[in-house]
Amino acid sequence: MSDQGPPTIRCKFSIPTEVYDFFESVRKYIPGPILGMIISSKPDDFICLVEKTHDTCWAIVVAELISALRFILKYDATYTDYSAQYLVDYADQSKGLMANHSRKGHYCYTHSIAKGLEFVKHGGIPLAKHCKYVGCRKLTAYRPPKDHSHVRIASVQRRSSVDEALPHLEFHPIGASLAIFQPDYLTIKEGIYRGPMSKGSIYKGLHAVSIYGIDEENGETIVLVKSSHGEDVGRDGYFRVSLDIMMIEVPWEGQEAHPNFKRPTKLLTGFCFPREQELK
Repeated sequence: MSDQGPPTIRCKFSIPTEVYDFFESVRKYIPGPILGMIISSKPDDFICLVEKTHDTCWAIVVAELISALRFILKYDATYTDYSAQYLVDYADQSKGLMANHSRKGHYCYTHSIAKGLEFVKHGGIPLAKHCKYVGCRKLTAYRPPKDHSHVRIASVQRRSSVDEALPHLEFHPIGASLAIFQPDYLTIKEGIYRGPMSKGSIYKGLHAVSIYGIDEENGETIVLVKSSHGEDVGRDGYFRVSLDIMMIEVPWEGQEAHPNFKRPTKLLTGFCFPREQELK
């Protein structure tokens, strides 16, 4: 653990050929071209956030979903980065204090994307440049100056199943929780993440991601997601996940099944996204 906070990387926004080809194959869904538009609109000095050892993936995804939606709807003329750090600091301060008791020096904590969006709905979120990302720090007395306004969202939309969630990809990215199994997750590379495919696979927990596109390859339904684990995973954080994998843990030798896998479950769950205005 470093006292200097998590590293950041300067993103190269030329879309790799393999990723571009993936977008081309899902042209009927808008997110492919939208992602390219978002990438090309970001300034040259834009900083990608990499959470490393900090539990901040949910905050990064919330901020990215809001940035993408506001840009797509033209509320922001250019892609505007909103503050994931503000969410970590203020979305649930009691969790931050509890985290420091169990992990000295850490004030970051696990949280759901939906709860992060609910916080933005009521309390708003400032620009990232007014509350820069450091990943983990003691609670601060940050208060935005009067000319540093917060943006809010109208509502938080939750979807319980893949079938209910994916149609919304036509209009914007979607947040979701991805079940992480090691070593499978770190060895995705150019392949497709299918969960526990190794004999020694170990479940590590849920990780917040953004879903950008959908495709079918050899009869298998696949989505393109972005992770906050940076260059260590997939291609610059982008990789493909199978939607056809269904998992269930069968108890044996007196052991209880993990609560997340007592019933048949897909790799992606907990779908949600912000809405900027209520539908009439």
